[in-house]
Amino acid sequence: MATLLVTFTASRRQDSWENFVTGISSRRELAYARPTLDGPEGLFPDYPSRLFSQGKFARLPFIAGKNLDEGTLFVRSTINLSEDQEKAYIAANFSPPGLPDEVVDKLFELYPDDPALGSPYNTGNETFGLSKTFKRMAALSGDISFQSQRRLWSQTAAAGGVKTYGYHFEQHLLSVEPYLGVSHASEVPFVYGLVPVMNETASSVALSRVMMDYWIAFAASLDPNDGLGVSRPLWPQYTPDNQVLMQLNGENLTTIPDDYHKEQIDFINDNAVLFHH
Repeated sequence: MATLLVTFTASRRQDSWENFVTGISSRRELAYARPTLDGPEGLFPDYPSRLFSQGKFARLPFIAGKNLDEGTLFVRSTINLSEDQEKAYIAANFSPPGLPDEVVDKLFELYPDDPALGSPYNTGNETFGLSKTFKRMAALSGDISFQSQRRLWSQTAAAGGVKTYGYHFEQHLLSVEPYLGVSHASEVPFVYGLVPVMNETASSVALSRVMMDYWIAFAASLDPNDGLGVSRPLWPQYTPDNQVLMQLNGENLTTIPDDYHKEQIDFINDNAVLFHH
């Protein structure tokens, strides 16, 4: 069967880009848009969830994980909305031009207006001087944009025979504001060995050493368990029959089942296309 070679040049769809920035020419350097579906022969032929279900994805080994409070960094700390405004906010930001009312209603049933259930997690009713909206929107944002997509990709790849490992990062940095919790990208300095010069805790320094050796081992052998470097727990492969994550927590480095926020994430992934996943 002949292979179709598609070449994308720098000028591809330049006219569309020019039309887009015309309306915001004073701030065109800040213009941002999510990928647009190109169709069958395009760079983005369809939503990932549809491509996954068709087995159309690269079979490359990988490590995939998320942080405890992925959504906090992407919600304005000054946000303060009524529930109707919250629903409009979610529909406008995570599924433009909008979600069906019944989907929005179910989503908000799964993420109630209770600060103790919001993000940053494990902080009880503490709102850090912010409105209750912040923790609710941060929980929704984190699961819609990050947690649900990581789980869907891990499960899909594992079912397709791809060698993959998953993690859940839970170590708080002293340099991060408490209302952000264990925020997006806060694991990066741990992987790159920057924590020892950041005036962090001994627990964080030790965790960084472990994480560096996990990542180096995987880069060298496609297995984080090469027996070299510091002593560390066995990191099990993520498989259809053993869906587990390495909990990256300096006080409790262990494996956990990949079932946190299960009801919420199942609902999001059951409606993946509506969220443009």
